Amino acid sequence: MLNERFEIEVIDNPYFDGFWIGIFTKVDESKIQVDFQENIQLKGIISKVFSYLFFDIKKTVDNYIEDLAKSFEEK
Repeated sequence: MLNERFEIEVIDNPYFDGFWIGIFTKVDESKIQVDFQENIQLKGIISKVFSYLFFDIKKTVDNYIEDLAKSFEEK
């Protein structure tokens, strides 16, 4: 059974610190379950305001899932 874990740590960024974890688990021959976890700490009030106003995490994750699905279809 496929169970892959990927971790990305954000370093040297003036606006935020944090990490991202993606766990990909094979459910059956045609399905993979994904679990994303993010832990982000914003630096400064300006970063917090802009993040709240302009960053849509759901849309970002939905786009990533769509792109990931397309890459599997191409193979």
